[in-house]
Amino acid sequence: MPSNHTISIGKPTGKLKELIGDNELTITQKRLTRKSTIHDYTIQDIMNLPDFIDNPILLYESGDIKGRSLVIITDLSIGNNKIAIAINYHRDKTEVTEIKSIHQKSIERLLDDKNK
Repeated sequence: MPSNHTISIGKPTGKLKELIGDNELTITQKRLTRKSTIHDYTIQDIMNLPDFIDNPILLYESGDIKGRSLVIITDLSIGNNKIAIAINYHRDKTEVTEIKSIHQKSIERLLDDKNK
């Protein structure tokens, strides 16, 4: 698959749809490959990701005025870590499509991030 190929993760439902609208979530092959190498997971580890995105265990905003992300914490686990997804986040709901990162987060780090 070419590195610039865009992979569809699907359209959100439930709580996530309320926040970001009905736009399709996508990630490029290049970003998926790079993030899986950096954050130590395999494609098999996240194969059921679309199902878990629809039922997040935690959603929160992250970033600053230059760039906001919506962080989606899923119930998908690798060892003791949960899978987190960061997506571009625009309150007007017109451009929320690109997944910026998929990575693992420990419970301790999740609690620390949430309490900031």
